[in-house]
Amino acid sequence: QAHMGDPNPPISAKWDSPSGYVYTWRWELGRPHVAFYGTVVAKKPPWVAFDRLPCVLAAMMDRRNPAEAYAAGELSKNAFDLTKAFEGTEGVLSTKELRARAGLERATYLKAVEELDSRLWLAKRFFDEGSGDEMSHALISRHYPDAHQEAIAMTPLEGLVKLL
Repeated sequence: QAHMGDPNPPISAKWDSPSGYVYTWRWELGRPHVAFYGTVVAKKPPWVAFDRLPCVLAAMMDRRNPAEAYAAGELSKNAFDLTKAFEGTEGVLSTKELRARAGLERATYLKAVEELDSRLWLAKRFFDEGSGDEMSHALISRHYPDAHQEAIAMTPLEGLVKLL
């Protein structure tokens, strides 16, 4: 309301609308690969500075790989299919492409993403070039291999202590 100077502003979910402009920091940080953006707190994706990412992962991520969790019956087939959709790619897929490669309907796709997010296996990315608000996704173990390996080398308690 303050930004637009209107007590009852029209709301638009587009990044380049007057109401969307308030949130441009989200895309500005996301495009140049400035910080990690993933579901960490209360099912919400905050930004995490890269120097803190190994600590966050060590303290909170599921340390198994998706195949192990799927074999143990603790990961749905749809979520496992999402992880396999990255095979043969450069590791970053748009939401549209990831959903198509996995062959999932919207509701099923969202549930599978939530499963991967809750284990800190999936990161959200914004496209580096162009404009718009299309998000992409990447497997953390592939897209942030150094942070992932550093996290695996710590115990969850060590990660938490370093984070705090």
